[in-house]
Amino acid sequence: MRAEGAWAFAYYPPRYLATEPGAPQPFDLASGAKLFVEARLDDRDALLRELGPGAGAKDDPALIAAAYDRWGLSAPERLYGEFALVHWDEAARRVTLARDALGTRALFYHFDGQALRFATAIHHLLAMAGVPRDLDDLGVTDFLVGATDMPERTLYRDIRRVPAGGTATFDQTGCRTARYWTLDAIAPVRLARDEDYVEAARDLLDKAVASRLPAGGTVATMLSGGFDSAAVTATAARLLGGQGLTAFTRVAGAHNPYTRFDEKAFAGLVAARYPNIDWVVVDDLHQAERDVHPEWESATMGLPVTPFPRTWFEPIHQRAAAIGVRTLLTGGMGNATLSWSGNALCFEQVRGGRMISAVRGVIQRTRREGGSVARALRSEIGAAIQPRALRRWQVGRRTDERARWQMSAALSPDFLQSLDYESHTESAAHDILRRVPLSGRARRWSMLQREDMADRAAYLRGHLPHEMLDPFSDRRIAEFTLGVPERQYQRDGVRRHLARRAFADRLPEALLAQTRRGRQIGEWYHLANLRREQTAEAVERLSRSPLASRILDVKHLKTLVDTWPGNAEEAQRSERQHRYVLHFSVAMGAFLRWHEGSNG
Repeated sequence: MRAEGAWAFAYYPPRYLATEPGAPQPFDLASGAKLFVEARLDDRDALLRELGPGAGAKDDPALIAAAYDRWGLSAPERLYGEFALVHWDEAARRVTLARDALGTRALFYHFDGQALRFATAIHHLLAMAGVPRDLDDLGVTDFLVGATDMPERTLYRDIRRVPAGGTATFDQTGCRTARYWTLDAIAPVRLARDEDYVEAARDLLDKAVASRLPAGGTVATMLSGGFDSAAVTATAARLLGGQGLTAFTRVAGAHNPYTRFDEKAFAGLVAARYPNIDWVVVDDLHQAERDVHPEWESATMGLPVTPFPRTWFEPIHQRAAAIGVRTLLTGGMGNATLSWSGNALCFEQVRGGRMISAVRGVIQRTRREGGSVARALRSEIGAAIQPRALRRWQVGRRTDERARWQMSAALSPDFLQSLDYESHTESAAHDILRRVPLSGRARRWSMLQREDMADRAAYLRGHLPHEMLDPFSDRRIAEFTLGVPERQYQRDGVRRHLARRAFADRLPEALLAQTRRGRQIGEWYHLANLRREQTAEAVERLSRSPLASRILDVKHLKTLVDTWPGNAEEAQRSERQHRYVLHFSVAMGAFLRWHEGSNG
């Protein structure tokens, strides 16, 4: 804790750091300003070259301080990595907060015109005196439906988020936010040969993984058997050479109906290809307290907590901690970057006047993957031809407002009407439930801007005994893939065309030939069935909560409880409602009850 005059700063090292690293903070810059840094850099060598002689062998925070000495407030634009930064210019009475390009590190603030409070996790900000907890109804609704159109909005009316790839500046004139990393600023990538895209993708993945391998300590990966985690695992194994690499594969520990595509077999092929991989299959039937008592975790996180995803991965974290893993590599952002499906190709071809190519591509893909060619043509070509306004009207005509929003969460129709949420979606143009087509760049950009994942990661960063890093969230990879033509991602009816070629030097052919998607949490019905009684009790409590019953459609939730599937096979037909809508809404209800003070 540092306190001096008008400011105070506290630093809580993550559990995976035994001690606070590097030089003490804040850094005293040459300008007289002070800099607070939470960071991990990806491309240190490039930054050292830009800084020139004298930069020295500094740790990442000190290197960022040197960048501020050289470039001032424009320094974040030149940084590749994960960071949350605070620049305090006491002479100018100005504070500038900054986040990394992809927003991997969260940064929240409350500003009342006089005092500024900020934190890298929302529960830390909520613990500060003077920070209001009033909810933002639009923020709650956007969170439930997965909208990403207003990245600065949070669940709380008076708490804002520094935008990813952006800054928030506070001085006597008030608060201003800006973005230094935008889609329009990313240049198209046009290479001479088709093979050049493959070589560039391989080189970037090698660099991204290498920059995330720790200098010392045990490293492990999550290996699902899909393209992305397999590519990360294989790349890490190659780079480590003779050093051992533990790869954890999570499989269901209970009966489930999703066994027709067994990712474990493909994970085993990857592990067998690299002698230095120690393959650990985790098949625990794990049930955490959050699965039994839906309310208990909201109070610590300050956010709604969905039960099954965290429970599914928890045994891996436990096994990793037991062997002293320092860094756990994942591949979560692969679908938005190198292994993008190319699903926007048809839309772009139609809008570009290449109708014959669009029709040919849909026919080729449908024949390759199975399904009705006529239905695919009507769906994809028709959606690409339609003006946005007509698409909105057509989808709205087929399903009423209540049914549309119940696809995502059980939101009260009266609540939605009071917000005039339909008008909000029109002005914000997020159109989540109307499936309005977008360009490939716009789709990938939207996927990369998911703030809810960064919010939860901010909490986990302080509680896990190891650091979780995703090479596909590397800014170098993001900029390359956002600039690559859509045709590189899908060709002759083959989705993920770039990934299949780029990963061919490190992954088994049988894995890369797959067209089916893997499935996590196959045992969701078993876990949900174990807490069926607790879920029914939680829904009943929501009906007695003025706040929860105002926002949520409790009647619909009760219907879902009453129509609970009799077995896992039957649950497949209503998975969206009984797995996602019911339990996500119960998690939000638990958060609302906690906020209301009625938990106990």
